[in-house]
Order: sequence, then structure tokens, then C-alpha cells
Amino acid sequence: MNIRFFYLEGKYFKAFVGLTIFSVLYILPIILANFYYIDDLGRSLRGYTGWNSNGRPLLSLLAIVFSDGKPLMDISPWIQVVAGSIFNYSLVVYIRKYVDRASAFCIFYIAVFAYLNLFLLENFSYKYDSLGMFLSISLYFILFALPHSMNKKIVLIASVFAVILSSSLYQAAIGTYISLALLEVLWNLYEQKDGNIISKEILIRVAGLLGGSLIYKLTVVKIYVKDGYSLEHAGMINIFSNEGIEKFVHNIHEFAFMFQSYGMTIGVLGILLLLILCVGLAYIAYVIWNRRDERKLLRIVSVGFVFVVPILLVIASVIALLLLESPVIAPRVMLSFTVFTLFIGFVLYRLSEIKKGFLAIAILSMICILSFSSYYGNLLTSQEKTNHLVASYIVHDMNELEGKYGRDFDKVAFIGSSPHSHELSLAIKKRPLFSRLIPIYMNNDWYWGGQYLSHYRRKSVDLKKDNDDIQYINSIAPDQKNEFYQIYVRDDKVIIAFRP
Repeated sequence: MNIRFFYLEGKYFKAFVGLTIFSVLYILPIILANFYYIDDLGRSLRGYTGWNSNGRPLLSLLAIVFSDGKPLMDISPWIQVVAGSIFNYSLVVYIRKYVDRASAFCIFYIAVFAYLNLFLLENFSYKYDSLGMFLSISLYFILFALPHSMNKKIVLIASVFAVILSSSLYQAAIGTYISLALLEVLWNLYEQKDGNIISKEILIRVAGLLGGSLIYKLTVVKIYVKDGYSLEHAGMINIFSNEGIEKFVHNIHEFAFMFQSYGMTIGVLGILLLLILCVGLAYIAYVIWNRRDERKLLRIVSVGFVFVVPILLVIASVIALLLLESPVIAPRVMLSFTVFTLFIGFVLYRLSEIKKGFLAIAILSMICILSFSSYYGNLLTSQEKTNHLVASYIVHDMNELEGKYGRDFDKVAFIGSSPHSHELSLAIKKRPLFSRLIPIYMNNDWYWGGQYLSHYRRKSVDLKKDNDDIQYINSIAPDQKNEFYQIYVRDDKVIIAFRP
């Protein structure tokens, strides 16, 4: 393979520059919000890595290099911009393989549809994790951008290494590999590739996935993942047992609700794009039917595959998560859904080849994507103001109670949840995905509530919630109260009971 494969020249470089400008505009509201997102709370306080035990040692290495050692530095926002730039590069390289006759603008707007995956807003919000997350998915896009003419043994080796490296950065991206393999089959059918060639490529991709996953499990997982949180979330269900089937069905429901939140949030634009997707699938199926000279039965199978590709892409984006005993149910694990939204961009491009008016839909989508990211950034800002206000009240009251009782309190129990900002309460009525994207830290026994409050105290705060705390507070009068909560002292801790 010529090293020039990795160069972006002419219209591809122009598309990359345009996409980078777009991504900066997309990330800017998140940067301006300057919100410590979940794990950022602990890393900003103590500067630890902590990814090795999660099976992500390559991310630990990258973070140490970028921070010039330990403790880790908060090097946002530039690290998020770098993450976006790497992601943009991989998208353009991938798109180049399948639309070599497209203009710079067409390449640009196809790539923009990757950002229609609104779940990515969470990934970009992490000050420390974002680079690893986007590098993990970018590796797969570059892998599947390798030319068809490349030696198949090299492709197999590259596939194995890509799976190992990507999983060592962020395991949830594995669905991207499966999704891109499905699209590879579709584009091979569209480009009239021989059936034997398609079958060989499928076998290579399956072997690469299985080989890379096996090596990763026998090396990285065995060495680094020992117990605790990571082991809990890495366990596989036994699909052949009744309990395993019940768990599998439960996982399907959980991720179905996630997709439902996405669909309700994207609203009318989503309906419009789904209609266009159906038209585009019919067009692609028509082209494949007429181009391929195989037996009628094989052409029927090929056309049928075209129509189920969107469903398969959605399934592929979460299938690895559905098989876990205790999967993380959060927007950040939905990285692989990017392939589905990118596919919409491809379909729109194919339609625009026969009717330029479809470009208007692409422009409308770009506007909406930037609107969603701006709204998200503003919601982060408003919620942080509310979080800051409530935390300041709590610390003030804790200081007064320490003076009153003559001892320090470094243990806290939260009952209920800290309030939503008015803006967030309004947002989630019509756009429920934002309730998943905007974290409320001081929320019952969620670990990060203690970490958040620690940012406002000279000493760290530990969460200590007992089963009978509710019974206890119902039996006595509060020591302090305000519009947000009532506060109680119990032995060596304070209990904050938030008002409904």
C-alpha cells in the first residue's frame, strides 16, 4: 500500500477543512459550558488515569503522554478539538473509498451526517476520555477505507490489530466494526463486485473480529481487568438459560428506550430523513437489481438485504452491549450508531445524483445538528448554575452544623435528586434525550454526587447511605432546610433530603 493513501489532497482536503470547521462549531457550546462530565470530576480532583482496570490501557498511555506524566492535566478544550479532527479525518478517508466522483461539498455533507448521532454529544463532553473514544471509532473507519486491491492477508492482520487497539481505547466502539462490515457488503453489491469476492471479504472481516476479540480477551482483559466495576460490566450473559434470555430481553428494552428518546428528540427532522431513507433504499435496490447479472434468486436476496440494512445497522450498533450481563445504559456507548446516521448521508448523496433538490435536506440537517449541539451546551451551562447554587448552600449549611456540633462531617447521604434547572425541565418534556445527556450528580447514592461536592470542600466527601436513613429522617426534625432540601445530622454524617 502506498503511503499516499493516508494523504488528503484536492477536494478531499477541502472537505476535511470544511468538516473541521463544522466540528469546531459543533463542539464550541460544549467548550463554553466548561462542564466537568461524570468521570472528569474524579480525574480533575486527583489526576489519576484509572482506565487500565477498565481494559483500556492504551487510553491510559495516551493520557500520560499528553499530560507529560502524572497527575493528569485538564488539557481541554484542545483535546476535544483533536478528537474531532481525528474523527473528521477518518470519515473523509472512508467516504473517499465509495464516492470518488463526488465534489468536496458532497463529501463534506455526507460526513456531517455522522454528527446527526446526537449520542456523540456525551462523548465530546468528556475532558479526559473524548480522545480515546473517538480514536477507537476512527480506527475502524480507516480500516474499512483500505483499498479493495490490498492483499487480503494484510487486511486480515490489520482487522485483528484494529479490534485490539480500538478495544484498548474504548470497547463500546466494537459495533462500528460490525456496522461497517455490513455497509461494505452493500457497497460491494452496488459496485457489481463478484459474489465470490464479497464472500471472501465477509470471511476476512469475521475472522478479524473474532481473532482480535479473542487476543484482546486473552491479553488485555486477563492482565488488567481483575474485579469490581469493570468485571461487573464485562460479564457475558448465558443466552441459553432462562435467566440469560430474560436479561437479554431486558437489555433490548433498555436500549429500545434509548432509541425512542433519540427519535422523540430529533422529531420532525427524523421523520423526514426516514422517508428519504426509504426512497433511497428503493433507488439503491433498483440499481443493484439492474446492474447485477446473477440468477434471479440471488438478485432477490441482494435487494432484500438492501431493505434490511438500516435495521441491521441499528442492531449492530448495540448487539455487543445486549449480550453483556450488566451493560452501561448511557449515550456514550452509542458511538457505533454513527454508522447508521452516516449511511443516511450516503443515501442522500445517491439521491442527489438524480435530483439536486435533495441537497436542501442536507443543508437543513446541518442547521439542525448545530442547533442541537448549541442547545445542549446551553443546557449544560444552566444545569451547572443550578448544581453550583445547591452545592454552595449545602457546604454553607454543613459548615454551620460543624460549628454547632463541634466536629467535622466528611460523610454525606443524598435522598432524592438535586433539582433540574428550569431550562432542562422544559427541554426534557419534548426532547427526552437531554435527560440522559445532562447528568444530575447529587442523586441518591450515585458515587459522583460525593465527587461533585468534594469540589466545594477542602476535604473529600464520601457517600454513606444506610437503608434506614429515610426512616431516621421521618422520625426527627431537620437541622436546616431551604427551598431545595432538608438537612439532618446522623452520627458522623449529614443526610440531605432533596425536596420533590
